[in-house]
Parts: sequence; C-alpha cells; structure tokens
Amino acid sequence: LQSIYNLSDNFFQEIDNSIKKKCRTAQDVQPFLFQFQGMTQELMMLMSNMIGKRLGLINLFSKAVRSLIEKKVHEWKKHKYYRQHGLKMRDVAEQLGISTVNLSNYVNTVEGMNFSAWLNSLRVEDAKKLMQTHPELSIYDIGYKVGHPIPDTFKKAFVTITGQTPDEWRKENVASNGNE
Repeated sequence: LQSIYNLSDNFFQEIDNSIKKKCRTAQDVQPFLFQFQGMTQELMMLMSNMIGKRLGLINLFSKAVRSLIEKKVHEWKKHKYYRQHGLKMRDVAEQLGISTVNLSNYVNTVEGMNFSAWLNSLRVEDAKKLMQTHPELSIYDIGYKVGHPIPDTFKKAFVTITGQTPDEWRKENVASNGNE
C-alpha cells in the first residue's frame, strides 16, 4: 500500500508541476504524456499485484472454510438430521455452527442448488433407500420418516426430483416379495 501511495503522490506532483509550467504547445505536453502513461501502468501493476495477493489469501481462506463446512455437512447428513420436520436454513446453520450466509454459499456453489431443493434431494434419496430396505413401509410413513409430514408435499418433492411419484418409483425400482 505504501508503494502505491508513494507512486500516486509522485504522479499528482508531476501533474501539478506540468500545470505550473503552463504547457503551451503539444511538444511541451508530449513528454508529460509519456511519463503519465508509464506511471499509470506502474500504478495499475502495483494495484493488480496487491489485489492478486489479497485474492490469493481470500481464496486460501475460502478453501479452508469450505473444507470445514464440507466436514460439518458430511457429519450432519451422516446422522440424518435433515429428517427433522420444519427445518429452515437458520436451523441447519445453527446445527452446523456456521452462518446462514456460509451455508447458503456452500449449498449454492458445492451442491449446485438452493437450500430447499438441497434439503428435498437429501430427503428423496433417503426415501428411495427406505423403499428398498423397508418395502413394508407405506409411502406416507416413509415421507414422514424422512422429514415430509405432509403427503402432498412429499409427493411433489419426489416428483420434482425423480420425475415419478413415490408409488411409480417403488413399483419400478423395488423388487416385489419373491416375484422378481
């Protein structure tokens, strides 16, 4: 920062000196313009380097934060906390011990979707596994167990993600008792 300050201070002194000279012809202005151009380029390079260094630190920090969030989310998913009914982003952020901004950025950039779509995708994937491992459970029970207490909401989320109703998916993907 000090080198940028010194360079810009010199730059403005040169402008002031040139004005004092009262450049009257194009020839008088020409050397000043070349000097001005060189100083401008040097100032831009210094600023670019400074910004690059700062961004490098920001990227390094961002990677560390992202890694920490990934570990926390992995544990959160492993314990199936997404099954809680009525979850809001602030609830999940509190459970993870991070800000809602960090959670939102993580979900949007890493998972590639918004919070609601991400939560629904976790629940639908869980429901599909439950249908396969517990074929005796009703669709209502499965929806309730994975965090969708309202059957229509569960069905809508399931169709949005899979393109099929839970019943259609089950018929197509879960082996019947001894029939297949």
